Order: sequence, then structure tokens, then C-alpha cells
Amino acid sequence: MPTNVKPAVTSNIQKLIHLLLNSPSFEDSCEMIRTAEISERDVEPYRHFHASSYGRNLVFTCEKFEIILMCWREGQESAIHDHSQSDCILRCISGRFEELVYTLEPSNKLRHVQSRIIEAGDISYINNDLGLHKIRNSVHGVSLALHFYFPGISQFQVFDEAEENDPKVVHSTFTSRFGRL
Repeated sequence: MPTNVKPAVTSNIQKLIHLLLNSPSFEDSCEMIRTAEISERDVEPYRHFHASSYGRNLVFTCEKFEIILMCWREGQESAIHDHSQSDCILRCISGRFEELVYTLEPSNKLRHVQSRIIEAGDISYINNDLGLHKIRNSVHGVSLALHFYFPGISQFQVFDEAEENDPKVVHSTFTSRFGRL
């Protein structure tokens, strides 16, 4: 068992981590994430909320990828952001999200190009070639999503929807690491 995942957890997440570590390609990894049986019970040890924004809970990290459980209360949303040099796969565990996708015009203005709903069991994929996005919890109650980053993401840029953009670099922080606050 890898040492950088909470040892007490023997779940479908643990099985998925093992498969991803041995996956021959990114496409195979995407399919494994899409078809994995993951429930709220599987993510319970990592389910921590933040007082003022959504919770970012590090589940696993290695050179190839990292997994973060994001926990959202009613009405919470992310800022518009990029994904540095990472590919991001979001897997909705419970609740429902609205994803708003943007492109950055040559004038540094954001242009909203797509909105989509992501429900429990659905996945969404984005990287910087596809655009920027923001995610919002679109249910009355909480929503949970596993985010898989290939490779892990240590920093990203945040954009302001209301004005011309001089993006702000943000370093990844976590509400909890490996189930521990």
C-alpha cells in the first residue's frame, strides 16, 4: 500500500489508486475513473468542509497524479481558474454541480462559452487547451466531487470575471491531508 494515503482505508478509492498507478495511458486512466464504483462511504474519511469556502481535501499524491476530494456547501463556487499544466477530471460523488467554461480573449477579457450540469456519477474533463472554468454547487445541500489531476497541481491562476485580466497565481492549499485536519 502506498504510504501517502490514509492506511486505515481499504475501499474502492484504494483499488482505483492501484489501477491508476499501473495504468498504461491517460485514456485508460480516464476510463478507470469513469467506471470506478465510488460511493459517499468511500470518501467519508476525507470529507471535511472549510468554514468560508469549499473544502479541498488531499486524498492521494504521487508524481503521476493526485486526488483531491472537494466538499461544497450550498451556494459555494470556485473562482474562474486554469489548471497549470495539468489535466483535470472531476467525478461527481453526490449532489450536482454547474460547470461554467470560459476562454480568454486576446484582449484579456473572459468569454463564457459553455455551461453544463454534472450529476452524481458523471465526470467532466478540462485542461488549459479547452479553457478555464469555475464550478458551483447547484443543489440545496452539500455536493462532493473527486478531482484527479495529471500531474498533480501545486499552483494555478485565478481570473476576475468582471474586469480585464491580470491573473493572480494561487498555490494549492488543503483543508485536510490524507484524512487528517
